[in-house]
Amino acid sequence: MFAMVLAIGLLVDDAIVVVENVERIMSEEGLTPREAHT
Repeated sequence: MFAMVLAIGLLVDDAIVVVENVERIMSEEGLTPREAHT
């Protein structure tokens, strides 16, 4: 059970990091969300 909770936590943390990075690129370079994630 702990392993499942840990795995879900890591997955959510990674998703948050990706979203923050896309948001940063969008604001710094003025890109659309689609352009920023590639």
